[in-house]
Amino acid sequence: MYKTTAPLTGNTNTLPLFPISGTKYIGPTGDFFTLTAAFAYLNQNGVNGALNLVLQATYVSTVEPAFPIPALFIPGASATNTVTVYPSVTGLSITSASATGTINLTGASYITFDGRVNKTGSTNSLIIENSSTSGYAVQFVNGASSNALQYCIVKGANSAGSAGTINFAGTTGTVGNNGNLINYCEVTASVAGPPLYAIYSSGSTNPPAYNMNNTVSNCNIHDFYCPPATGGNPLGVAMMGGSTAWTITGNSFYQTQVLNPTVAVGYNVIFIYTGDGYIITNNYIGGSAPLCGGTAWTLNGNGTPPTIANFIYAIRFAAGLTTNASTVSGNTIGNIYLATNPASAGAIGFVGFISTIGIQNLNNNMIGSGTGTGSISVSIGNGAYASTQEG
Repeated sequence: MYKTTAPLTGNTNTLPLFPISGTKYIGPTGDFFTLTAAFAYLNQNGVNGALNLVLQATYVSTVEPAFPIPALFIPGASATNTVTVYPSVTGLSITSASATGTINLTGASYITFDGRVNKTGSTNSLIIENSSTSGYAVQFVNGASSNALQYCIVKGANSAGSAGTINFAGTTGTVGNNGNLINYCEVTASVAGPPLYAIYSSGSTNPPAYNMNNTVSNCNIHDFYCPPATGGNPLGVAMMGGSTAWTITGNSFYQTQVLNPTVAVGYNVIFIYTGDGYIITNNYIGGSAPLCGGTAWTLNGNGTPPTIANFIYAIRFAAGLTTNASTVSGNTIGNIYLATNPASAGAIGFVGFISTIGIQNLNNNMIGSGTGTGSISVSIGNGAYASTQEG
């Protein structure tokens, strides 16, 4: 049904916008009962100055109406008019068991989750967690740019290989998820178990819409693993399709527990599968504590001698663009014990750095130790390909 002449017309009054700034509280007696309500209000009304969203001591995430909590585009947000979420006391968490995720930054800009109590000091306090085996804790999607996670404890249990604990996805627009910062965070396992991927980027395959120029810095990234009976390839920081030109610097990658798989496990700790122009500097890979400290990162081989084909690749360039050189400098790889039984001729059990494509400038990296022996130890099984093992 339609009308070709004298179309109907009319007027109505809409409510005026009320952008906000300053400090607003989230919780039972706050300005907003939930983070969901706060972000919905900001998406409709915007900000007119810097805004703090403070989680009250009585805030609990179980009152959120659904997960993931959508952090959407905020009109008026800018490098000056930032939105910062932080806790007012220790012990607060934003936790879900969502098969999708806990917090979803979709098209959002200039939002920071700061895990320090009252944004002061250097102690990580706020926990952002997803205990589902198929969901993310935090996701950046659809052009989320200039956002930050800092001083947060981010926990995941996704063992499905579908997303990282911190996940960078694709976009429906013309730009990717760019210029975001993950700084001074602890990225680790949920109470429900370890994740297969810690930080994972898989974006648009259209180069202008790649996820680019993001930074992962000064983080402790540990206990990413897979179920010991199913095996798999855990990833620490992984740049899959639609990613380029990230900075990965000053991080520690380690495992606090001895790993005893019954099916082969292959680690790609820093994995570059697309893009170029990466800056990978001053990271530590190995041990059971930051800075390659504690006891050795131990990946056992299902018996003595080992019977399964485990591997650990510390820094790996497996594919990507070939225009802009990447920098790999000042990294330390050591305090590692690997037990493996090669499954094919030429199989590689351990490498500090491996590249099959691209241009990388390497300097001042330490693989092993400058003094003594035993910093990296590889135990080889007695299978048919044991003599072909490379290091």
